[in-house]
This record gives sequence, structure tokens and C-alpha cells, in this order.
Amino acid sequence: MSVGYLRENAARNGVEDRIVVVPGDNRTVSLPLATFDRAFLGYLPSALPWIPRAVELLRPEGGWVHVHTVADARTPLEEVARVVERATDRAGARCVDPPRTRVVKPYGPGRHHVVVDAHLAARTERGRAAD
Repeated sequence: MSVGYLRENAARNGVEDRIVVVPGDNRTVSLPLATFDRAFLGYLPSALPWIPRAVELLRPEGGWVHVHTVADARTPLEEVARVVERATDRAGARCVDPPRTRVVKPYGPGRHHVVVDAHLAARTERGRAAD
């Protein structure tokens, strides 16, 4: 279902010829490493465990990760961003700028579906972020 929305949004925005949709579970589908500009991690309630996978899929010069998670509505968005920033650091990447965070929609009583957009810097061959 979400793949259909992705394709529809790409068509509506005139970029369908610039993206390659690879449907499937990232744990089992074959994906070429170090070739992606962006990784959309839409798994709820938290896509945080998939950040290391996303980092290894991004091009060596870096790229974007879009990390979806569920947070307590009282948690400042900056704190959600810091959690993602620490996770990308542990995965061998570094945020170029402070991540952008926004509420997507309510998830349940006192909970929000949140997305963190993080632009990651180039990685060294060992997988650590380049300075």
C-alpha cells in the first residue's frame, strides 16, 4: 500500500523517472550497498533499529535518511532529533546540519508519529563519518 503512495507521489511531483522503488522487506530484499541518495525508514513504532542498514545503503559521499518513530507528545522534537543523531553516529555517519523534525500526525493518546530528516556526511572506508 505505501509503495503505491510513493509511486503516486513521485508521479504527481514529476520525478518518477528519477527514482527507483524497491518494494520489500529491507531485511530480505537484495539492495545494492552504497548507492542510495535517500533512505526512507517508515517502520513504526520505531525505525531507529534500521539506521545502520540505511547508512550502509547511502552513497559514500552521504545522503539523507528519513526516520519515522513514535514519541510521547510531551517530548520536545529536539530530543527526538538528538536520539536519531546519536543513532546515526553509532552507525558510522555524521549529521551535516541539525536534523529537521516534525509531527506527522497523532498516533494515539499522548503519542505522535514523528519524522526526523537527517542529512548525513560522507563516510570513510571504515564506515566512520569523514571530518
